[in-house]
Amino acid sequence: MDRLFRLAKNTNCHHFRMCEEGLEWIRSKGDIADLKEFRSSRSRGRGIDQTELFQKSIDNRINIICADPGMGKSILMKNLKNSSKSWTVLVQPKDHSRYFRAKNTNIDDFIEYIVSKTYKNCDGFVRELVQILVEDCQIMFIWDGLDEVVDENLQVILTVIARLSTRGYLQWLTSRCNLMKTLESHFGVLSMTVEQFDTEQQNTYIEKRLGCSGDDLVDIKKKIYNCIRLVRYNDILGIPLQIYMFTELFRQNRDKSSSGARTRDSNTTRKLH
Repeated sequence: MDRLFRLAKNTNCHHFRMCEEGLEWIRSKGDIADLKEFRSSRSRGRGIDQTELFQKSIDNRINIICADPGMGKSILMKNLKNSSKSWTVLVQPKDHSRYFRAKNTNIDDFIEYIVSKTYKNCDGFVRELVQILVEDCQIMFIWDGLDEVVDENLQVILTVIARLSTRGYLQWLTSRCNLMKTLESHFGVLSMTVEQFDTEQQNTYIEKRLGCSGDDLVDIKKKIYNCIRLVRYNDILGIPLQIYMFTELFRQNRDKSSSGARTRDSNTTRKLH
């Protein structure tokens, strides 16, 4: 596919994979604007689990995840870091504001800086190993939280990311949805998202999280959904962070079955949301 892309010098090229629902986008060379009108807003029942997602990422040097707050972007990236076969450097841009404020877009300087910061407490062997991997472009960079930096720094970061990609480094980017158009247009890559839990996934999560079964599970689910009905935005269980916080309340108050306890849980739910 790389050879075909090189042959089509002045033409937009798009690589797709056939699937049951139609076509699944892999990567593009050139402008992706024409593809956006054909984009499905949801997976139509076929989501991609994280193992499959990480395996497919090797087709693109830049992979983008855009999702709303609380959907688990950072947890997903930590799982990627822990399970990846590549040596991975996690970069949280907001922690390096002073460096990017200097407007230095030289990638050799950036790599030297981030490696020094990340591995300053490691022994000499680890630092030497990382240096070898850097020279062979065998490092994967994860940029988590691009929406958390000021616009001035963001432009510098985007330039650094683009230059790292040109050199051959694999990268993952995460952001809230407000930067989706900016990131897609800048890198010519369609972003992926994290969908909310459906009802079945919510039930499975509650069961595993609370560690109960049978009548106890049915009773607790009933209490949870009774509380949710009192909340104005009652779809909050679809949001991973919210369902985690809500089940944590029930873990802490598992033995409280009185009306007063349910009222306190419901009031706390309103505050959480």
